[in-house]
Amino acid sequence: MTQLPIIYTYGDGTARRRINLLAGDGKLLTNDGGVTTYTCVDVDTTDGWAEIDAPGEEISDTEALRIITGGAADDTQ
Repeated sequence: MTQLPIIYTYGDGTARRRINLLAGDGKLLTNDGGVTTYTCVDVDTTDGWAEIDAPGEEISDTEALRIITGGAADDTQ
């Protein structure tokens, strides 16, 4: 996991310091045991963040669309 300090500067001149976390190759970031995962995220603290293995199985664009639309994109008919 790569950690980079960043500063957000807003239009009124207010600055906010954050930390950008970037997952390594084949990894994902999580702070809830893998329920929610990210490849990259900006956080206030690194406490509780961990890098986990990404799932090895990839699906096609068509299969992803079927999942998202509940099957409405079924082109097999």
